[in-house]
Amino acid sequence: MASGHHNTTLVTPSYKDPVPGWVDNLNGPVGVMTAGARGVLRSMMCDLDLEADMIPVDVAINDLIIIPYGFTQYKERPKEIPVFNLVLPEKLRKKWGWILNRGIELNEKYPLSWPLWYPNATITMNKYVHMFNMIFFMWLPAVLIDGLLTIAGQRRFMIRIQKRIAVGLEVLQFFTTRKWDFRNERLLRLLDTLTPADLEQFEVQVENREYDIDGYLLSCCFGGRLYICKEPLENVPKARIIFKCMYVLDKVCKTLICGWFFYWLASKIGIF
Repeated sequence: MASGHHNTTLVTPSYKDPVPGWVDNLNGPVGVMTAGARGVLRSMMCDLDLEADMIPVDVAINDLIIIPYGFTQYKERPKEIPVFNLVLPEKLRKKWGWILNRGIELNEKYPLSWPLWYPNATITMNKYVHMFNMIFFMWLPAVLIDGLLTIAGQRRFMIRIQKRIAVGLEVLQFFTTRKWDFRNERLLRLLDTLTPADLEQFEVQVENREYDIDGYLLSCCFGGRLYICKEPLENVPKARIIFKCMYVLDKVCKTLICGWFFYWLASKIGIF
């Protein structure tokens, strides 16, 4: 049997079953990445040099099925209940920097339709920079948009979305700002006893097999797009046009705002 202790591994969309990239909720990394692709998430705290400790949901479930079977194979019942950490083998883990950069590339190639703003979140380990970005680029715009919707007699939604993002960030940043070192030798020894037929039936990730991590991220991108955002791939050409327009709008707005600020500052100090 597996230990009932709390595990801090992030569970991510499926690797294989029922289909690659399957996901049915916005909890954890999927929700945050979706918010980033929509342009709603503007800041996140993350140490890019840390390894991401994540495991696909179908792999975790298969491990949970196999562990009781392995426990029954003991010739003598151990005095203490063995603890199995459900984490990926060390050689399959990637750093957060690689994952986020790859995520940005995939979002540029397969953008979502009609983002609220051009996706360009700030990744930092400075909590004051993060708080500044949260207040001025997430909460204040949300209050402004909901205020305009109230005046127009429409249903408000931005503050509610930002509250959900805040909860998701709190969970995800617990992992992205800390180093984890869960050992899984006991689980790997158990998986090594499986026959080729077992490995074919139960998708688990062992050290002596090669896995397409880049392809898995692509399936996660498609899965979040299809199962969460309900956007088929047929929308991609149109979404790319909107994405480019949002990019130009973002640059123009930033240039005007910075220009106005420096003009105001120059006027105050007497340059003009």
